[in-house]
Amino acid sequence: MAKRKKTLEQKKLADMRHQVYSLDSYSPISSVKREVPSAEHSTSLTTVSYLRHDILKTSILTAAILFSQILLLILIKNRVVSVPFISY
Repeated sequence: MAKRKKTLEQKKLADMRHQVYSLDSYSPISSVKREVPSAEHSTSLTTVSYLRHDILKTSILTAAILFSQILLLILIKNRVVSVPFISY
């Protein structure tokens, strides 16, 4: 069975991923600071924006879960909702 060839879009995506995750872009603290090309700089900013978006979605979901748990606890304690085998 022949190997499937990558499309041009897949090649560009893989190249960008290699640039972002390469160890060459990270330099030790004691080494001399290197110039960062504009393409790598914009890629790192894009990565940070995805991270911020993911953290925002995660925090909203976590807050909603906590709020629903607190609301359920209050409803159970005030006997608005009764759950079998649970008594407060």
